[in-house]
Amino acid sequence: MLFILVAVPPGASVVEEDGVRVRTQVQGHLYSYRVKNLGRHPITGIELGHANGYYFQVPEGWEWGEADGVFRAWTKGNRWAIRRGEARHFSFRVGTAGLVLGHVHNRFTKSAGEFVRMKGVWGPTPEPRGHVLLVASFIGVIMVVHILFGYAAKSRHSRHFID
Repeated sequence: MLFILVAVPPGASVVEEDGVRVRTQVQGHLYSYRVKNLGRHPITGIELGHANGYYFQVPEGWEWGEADGVFRAWTKGNRWAIRRGEARHFSFRVGTAGLVLGHVHNRFTKSAGEFVRMKGVWGPTPEPRGHVLLVASFIGVIMVVHILFGYAAKSRHSRHFID
């Protein structure tokens, strides 16, 4: 049995499916994706979901667009496509307000018209509303407990001097 050990640094993730390998690297506000083709047909397009993305970067010969929280990049023809064994880098920056790291929509289009979707590709996602409410509620409970214990301690301290 053959085992392959791949060292993945902190802040990185590697996902592979149907001849496409995606290595996501997160460094502060920068999300970088290294897309490698392990399959037979060249990769001619990608889609990556995001929240609050800007400053999108694509390889030479690729075009890009962004709409409705999806970063799309494509190349016309096979000259700039990602051929078998090749890799290309795509990246964007994000504003961090209200974002968490999560799994995002993705789609990798091959020249034969096939496409690959993967589970586990990282990207910036909006913080779930439930988390915000949970944190706010927790802070409120801590304040109430602090006030109640403060009054109880003050009351005990006052009785000590009265007796």
